[in-house]
Amino acid sequence: MQLNQRLNRLLFLELNRDKAAELFQAPSLGQAKGPLYVPIAPSFLVEEIQNGRVPKDLPVTEFISGAALALGADPQFTYASDYRAMLKGFPDAEGHIKHQVKMLLAEEAGESTKDAFLLLKGLCDALPSKATETLLLSIGEDLVLSSEEYGDEVLALAEKAKANQNPMGWLICGSLFHQRGEDEKALRDLREYLSLGGEATDEVTGLLEMLERNQKAERAYELLAEDPAQALVSFNELRQSEGTNPRLIYAMAVAHRLLGNYEKAIFYLEEAQSLDPEYMDVLHELGLNYALLEDFATAKAYFQTVYDAGHELGPMTNLIIALYEIGEVSEAEYLFLKAMEAAPQDDILLEIDRVYRKKVQGSP
Repeated sequence: MQLNQRLNRLLFLELNRDKAAELFQAPSLGQAKGPLYVPIAPSFLVEEIQNGRVPKDLPVTEFISGAALALGADPQFTYASDYRAMLKGFPDAEGHIKHQVKMLLAEEAGESTKDAFLLLKGLCDALPSKATETLLLSIGEDLVLSSEEYGDEVLALAEKAKANQNPMGWLICGSLFHQRGEDEKALRDLREYLSLGGEATDEVTGLLEMLERNQKAERAYELLAEDPAQALVSFNELRQSEGTNPRLIYAMAVAHRLLGNYEKAIFYLEEAQSLDPEYMDVLHELGLNYALLEDFATAKAYFQTVYDAGHELGPMTNLIIALYEIGEVSEAEYLFLKAMEAAPQDDILLEIDRVYRKKVQGSP
């Protein structure tokens, strides 16, 4: 359920404006025109009746809670300005709402967490403070962990906290950006959080270190084709903390192949394969290295496995070359013609036709 839809759970009672102005110590309520409808949670009335009590005079604090809930659910609600006046005027509205939030969080239930979040959001709207905003963001993060549908709303609140120079805003943004896979933004905001004096907990520093490693790895992956030697330096540094990461070990093997170290590449590929036997890129890379060592029979076995798994053109063209090299011409011809039907202008297929087929057919 979207948070603003929780307004449907509230019961609205009409109050006399002059009486309300006196009750909530909010003169603006009496000065405004038109009816005043103030919300109250039906659960309160149900609980009273179930306990054998029929309330004649409803506690004022129940209206304060209802106002905060409604304001948190929809800051543009028809009576939003009246609810802000109620929260600002009523003595210790903040203390009452925070006590109710504490009780709700003790219930450890999803619906209770949402109500706690809305209460604080409404309180923060009417009576903004750094402490309330920090608590609101903390609960908001827990809410997102249970349901991503609230992510945009909590992220918007975190960005607002950043504008208020509240370090918690950078922490929550960093956490939410990481959950969304936007690690560059997450890294930026977590660094800013610590630079502003945020608490360097084990969780924060651990996440920051992981993001920095990931950033370094991604830069090395991007550098791999252009400068394999430099990429390999970064990979070796990263291996100290990610020694069982098959993608990293695979990338090290590719760097060695590009540097002409085929035997060493095979060594790393076999290690990566032991970590993830179904990693098709590793198997294809093994085929490439054996082909470069002119062991086409072994290369063919790897290319065949990868081709059978996905029937993709890249492994197919390499398999065709290996088949020609080991003299299995009829199979090579069959696959070549099949590949040409799918991609007649493919550069590698045209090169195979020029180098292998014309040679087999006796053309000059």
